[in-house]
Amino acid sequence: MSNDLAKIKDLLERGVDVDYTEKFGYSALMVAAFKGHAEIAEVLLARGADTEKKDKEDAATALIRAAQNGHPKIVAALIQAGAQVNVQATSGVTALVAASFKNDIASVQALLDNAAQTELRHEGGRTALHTAARTGHTAAMALLLSHGADIEAQMDDGRTPLIMAALHAKRDAVEQLLSKGADPNHASTNGATPLIVAAEQGQLEIALALIAAGAAVNHAAANGGTALMGAAYNDHTNVVRLLLKHGADAGVVHESGKRAIDLAKKESTRKLLRQSQQPGKAQSWDIRVPTTSEISRFGIPVVERFMQLAVERYASQDTFSDSRFAMLSKRFLAEEGVDDSFMMNDYGFEDFVIGAVSGNEVDVTGINRT
Repeated sequence: MSNDLAKIKDLLERGVDVDYTEKFGYSALMVAAFKGHAEIAEVLLARGADTEKKDKEDAATALIRAAQNGHPKIVAALIQAGAQVNVQATSGVTALVAASFKNDIASVQALLDNAAQTELRHEGGRTALHTAARTGHTAAMALLLSHGADIEAQMDDGRTPLIMAALHAKRDAVEQLLSKGADPNHASTNGATPLIVAAEQGQLEIALALIAAGAAVNHAAANGGTALMGAAYNDHTNVVRLLLKHGADAGVVHESGKRAIDLAKKESTRKLLRQSQQPGKAQSWDIRVPTTSEISRFGIPVVERFMQLAVERYASQDTFSDSRFAMLSKRFLAEEGVDDSFMMNDYGFEDFVIGAVSGNEVDVTGINRT
């Protein structure tokens, strides 16, 4: 880069226009900002480079490109040189949104300290807080909230930052938003609440946090769908159990005319729903999440052992002779010392399926990440 810097200085001394742009609308400053060449950017700024030029791709400025690529030193230099912090690209993205997405705390802080607006919208009506919540960047979220970001801001479809965090399985972000007062029952335009979203995906810990914060277990979306229906449809038995224990109504009817038990694909899920009708049965269930030691003992090591078994079977040309090869079954779990009465429901092992084996590669699909 030192050679590039020397060449640039030489060209500038010869009178080359500091703001010359190539065919895509990029100036030297924009390229330096994009690539993170701080020394070059500083030289160009000292020569009066225009900070507000926009490229032809997305009408983004050097500041936006620097923020998008995680270059806080250049972001700071551009701000000091007077760059407009609230300019938006064609997509609506701002430097603050970009820095929040990258979890570039130094840039987020610098932008907020220089009057960056937290409520400017980009694609889908997202704010910077929606973006940080979606990516689970809690440090950026904390800064945004401390500078007045609207915790209940809604996207074009009504999704709040809390819904985005739940949708993308960002537990820490969910807990942070709840601790700051986010409404666990603030639904999107179609009536989906954070709990409905979490239940559909089998996010046990997020569902627990939402219920503890007062989420309405029996809230129905516009189509009549409830959290229980979503969990049952996707056979997330651990979440089904949690919801039933907290009073979920298994008799609610969807607009299709179906109840949760009708939507469930697996008999194990239907069995739970039938059992819940017995007085006091659901209330007696023990709902807990895996401890660190349990994850260490029964998590990845078990899957790795299963994959090793599959490779061994392939190598011996005996691929399909063992029923354990078809799926991560109760038999396999039992032989590995796993208590399937807990593990089969709380680790989602019933959803680990071996799709194919090729050489030494095992394709594991259908993982229920609860």
